[in-house]
Amino acid sequence: MKKLMLFLICLIVISCSLDDEKGYESLDYVKIDQVLAMQGKMQRLAYSPLSASEKYYVWITRLNEVQKTTINNEQTIILNNLRNHLSINYFNNLEIRESKEQSFSLLKTRVVEQFGADLAKKYFTTLDKIGSSNVNKTDTGIVPPDGGDRQCTCNSSDDWCIYGSSCFAGFCLQTNSGCGWWLEGPCNGTCVSNP
Repeated sequence: MKKLMLFLICLIVISCSLDDEKGYESLDYVKIDQVLAMQGKMQRLAYSPLSASEKYYVWITRLNEVQKTTINNEQTIILNNLRNHLSINYFNNLEIRESKEQSFSLLKTRVVEQFGADLAKKYFTTLDKIGSSNVNKTDTGIVPPDGGDRQCTCNSSDDWCIYGSSCFAGFCLQTNSGCGWWLEGPCNGTCVSNP
């Protein structure tokens, strides 16, 4: 009986490994590179239609890049916790994402404490190059060429508008994703300076 149970467990583990490998086999590296070559708002819009496997690959690769910067032991522990938090299903299944939200909320607080708001925003809510020194201080939205409505650029419930501004909901074209942590929250507002 023990051998049978061990055999079944091995099959499950192998099956999960093969699923992850299949996910990586289906990655469109050219498309990923094109998205990463973009900047700011256009990059965020191009990121949204990536597959769950491609998004997972982007963020695991990004965590590995952050790991290569000068970080302390506590930051290393946090990066490992973030890696453990992510899965392909996280990007594919809203129920899984919502079930992890409470524990992730505590982890977000630790990230800001250890990395600071600037680096937390840069590393985990944008795909800006890790080595670049600029952090987008104002993100005022995309104004279409025809002068129409602006694209929303922040998430009012996962607000990363810093430098004396807040995410003000409404008065922009909303999207289902592209804002907040891992760019998975809806974009439903615009960063507006606080008076």
